[in-house]
Amino acid sequence: MATHTATCNSGRSDTISASGNGDGDDVRLIASQSGEFKLDVFLAPEKAIEFARGILELAGDPVTAEARALRVGDRVEITTYREWGSSGFDGRTGRLLEIDNDSTPYMVQFDGGEDWEWATEVRRIPDVTTTSPGPAESQRESFVVRAKQLLDGTTHDGYDVVKMAAFLAGE
Repeated sequence: MATHTATCNSGRSDTISASGNGDGDDVRLIASQSGEFKLDVFLAPEKAIEFARGILELAGDPVTAEARALRVGDRVEITTYREWGSSGFDGRTGRLLEIDNDSTPYMVQFDGGEDWEWATEVRRIPDVTTTSPGPAESQRESFVVRAKQLLDGTTHDGYDVVKMAAFLAGE
């Protein structure tokens, strides 16, 4: 089990430690003051990653900040179309055309076409290669991605994902 400990600058016996076995189990954070246990918190792996990235950003890690910055031309997936609810655009993928400074800052041109839409939140995804799927396959893929998002946290299998993707596609 790996453990990483940070010691407070002003109190050498004040620490915070993170431990875990790296196999997808929760990460445990332990706070101690004057050498005495004060608090422990258990984070799911995805929350621990988000927390760690936030700490790196706060600390001014230029590599992390650079890696996180979205740029025009990036391939992205729409994670939130609008603040007030989901739509058929959530889960769609495409190319980032423009970044604005308002509540829907991301203009995404969808894969395989001329259509585009503004979105509230996007995430960078791997760039497609020349062997990438055509427009119909890409749209199917986006329905599968969205189905997985909607079924996250439920007990489901591949059949459920396919049924949900078909429902989202209007089939």
